[in-house]
Amino acid sequence: MTNILRNQAYRKWNNFLLYTFVLEICKSNSMKNSSFILIFFLFSIGSLFFNTTVLKASNDTLYASISPAQANDTIIAYGNNPWFVILDVRTPSEYATTHLSEGVNLDFYSATFAATLATFNKSKVYLLHCASGGRSGQVFTMMQNLHFRRVYNMTGGMNAWTSAGFLGTTAEAPVAGALCNTNVPFNSIPLNQKDSIQLTITNAANSILTFTGISGISGTDFTANFNTGTTILGARDYSFKVYYKPTDMIADNAIMSIQSNGGTVNFNLSGTVVAATGISNIAENKFSINNDNVSHVISFNLNSYRNSQISIIDLTGKVVYENTTSNPFVSIDYSAWKSSLYFLRISENGVSKTYKLPLIH
Repeated sequence: MTNILRNQAYRKWNNFLLYTFVLEICKSNSMKNSSFILIFFLFSIGSLFFNTTVLKASNDTLYASISPAQANDTIIAYGNNPWFVILDVRTPSEYATTHLSEGVNLDFYSATFAATLATFNKSKVYLLHCASGGRSGQVFTMMQNLHFRRVYNMTGGMNAWTSAGFLGTTAEAPVAGALCNTNVPFNSIPLNQKDSIQLTITNAANSILTFTGISGISGTDFTANFNTGTTILGARDYSFKVYYKPTDMIADNAIMSIQSNGGTVNFNLSGTVVAATGISNIAENKFSINNDNVSHVISFNLNSYRNSQISIIDLTGKVVYENTTSNPFVSIDYSAWKSSLYFLRISENGVSKTYKLPLIH
């Protein structure tokens, strides 16, 4: 009977995690119109996820004390998301012996612990632990008082984790991730006027994240105040601005690529223009672009375009690629092309729209 009850509790916890995960997805910018998914899900699982563990939830917050098995499920559910943080509040020597993969160390006994904790992004999801649960229990209360939004405290700490048969690691490495929508649209910006959007990159793991370069916007109407000399510790963020100042009435597209020792983060930038007369460039981005600068292949998802003619033109006016397709997915090998800036023209039903097309070589 004990095993049956335990299995029921784990199933309820998994359902609860799925609920919170779907909630996060539905609240993201990319799924603003997907609330029906959450409604359908709630009707599907009913009340199964309630009473699975010690929970305290109000408004848009969630605080839960969970077992190592539930912590493992939490890591599986959230682990690939840059807004998920495993916070290890043991000493550096304890942490160096063994820790959870991608766990971030913040020493509870440090004189600056409270001040540093208060600077952390309170909108992220945190899995908190120490060695046996004493320190993390205190930090759990601190994070509630600081109004962190979602915090899971693993009871029993690292001792309970290893006793339950779960593994630790000694490896440390940073992971770069975006805490914002990677599709960045500037809509109907007046000609020769500047607009800006703030973007945020995070170190979603441990060690120090350093940047090696930024590419893809040179020669375009996009600029950024990104500082490549910036370093980010684990669980910390870096915000910067991208600017768009259209210099002509041609819509703009660019893939801004930020390289680091924790991976590359790409932002798809787009901009449309409105003249001082109020006449708008109606070219709307009904497509998405992916530029693989290793194999030199650019791929288009034309989405709502059908039976379209795609033309790519260089700065001299020469057509370097042209094709009519009903397939919304198009891949083009540009390894033989020499320039870094082209123009993309999409023609459909006698109407043509032109976009700037920077390429990363």
